[in-house]
Amino acid sequence: MRSFNFTGRVSIDDSNVVIKVYEYNKKVEVNINLSSYNFPENASCFIEPYISSNVRAMRVDLGTLSVSCICKSFFLTEFDDLSGLRFRIKVTCPNTGRLYGLIEQILPKVIDSNGHLNRSILPVKSADLSNTNELWRLDIDDELVVLELDISLGSKDSAVRNELFMMLVLPAAVRQIYQRFKESIILDDRENKIVLEWVRFAELITTDSPSRENYEQWVDDVISGLVKKIASRNAAISLWEKL
Repeated sequence: MRSFNFTGRVSIDDSNVVIKVYEYNKKVEVNINLSSYNFPENASCFIEPYISSNVRAMRVDLGTLSVSCICKSFFLTEFDDLSGLRFRIKVTCPNTGRLYGLIEQILPKVIDSNGHLNRSILPVKSADLSNTNELWRLDIDDELVVLELDISLGSKDSAVRNELFMMLVLPAAVRQIYQRFKESIILDDRENKIVLEWVRFAELITTDSPSRENYEQWVDDVISGLVKKIASRNAAISLWEKL
């Protein structure tokens, strides 16, 4: 559903945008249909991939809205790590730069080397955490949650498949996330996309709705359901006994 702010700028609905990212070659495919919006035909359309909302790593010109549907592809040449990748799309006036329309925090559909959809609500990346003496931590802001693993643990891809990681780190990280977003979740802040993502994730596990009175139990139920889905408890105990 479209909305307007006091400047007259239109908030573009995410149902009008599909973005695919291919992990093996960092190719991006964009499909945008803005035919239901009354943007001028000569309006310019741009896409900006980003990790941090404060840094614009790339800006790609998608052309004008002279066609109702934009289908373009490009490569993420300025990104080494795609963990936590988001996109924003802007529709602007070609002469003045006035912002006609905007959508941010777009999650792409990530395709792995086997052609399978690889969608993770919690991106993981390797980071140097030696100055913190931690082996893992969460990097959380209003647009993104990333789980950082210290580089001393080796490949992040291997680490996230380890049963000890799945049973010891992941549940603790998810619990932290729900505690961080507690107020927004209780107040049902549907405007915050990252909060909405985690609410939808919880809805896959429990049918209960969170409230101020039952929030801690609700989080416990989500974590319990997550651990059950992981189904790595016995394997993790076996690995622990071998340490």
